[in-house]
Amino acid sequence: MIFKSIMNGHANYETWLTHVWEIPTAIADSFEEDYRPDAKYCHEWVQEYLRIQDMEASYLSDLINSALDNVKWYEIADSVNEILDERKEDAA
Repeated sequence: MIFKSIMNGHANYETWLTHVWEIPTAIADSFEEDYRPDAKYCHEWVQEYLRIQDMEASYLSDLINSALDNVKWYEIADSVNEILDERKEDAA
């Protein structure tokens, strides 16, 4: 519980770091239509953004994939959807 409070309520360091670098905002900015992304979509979006599939197998690619696997993508999806909801309310 102490660790979670250190990470501003996020489940772990990797999820917190994803928020710090404003990835939910970047994902939300990529939408022009009314869509509610889920955890799988957010994970795939980040993999594509980082061009993970283009990396050769290496120590670095393994570290990146390991870190991405630890992100709680449902938290990221919730944040993206909150951003999209706020924007929709502001536009109304």
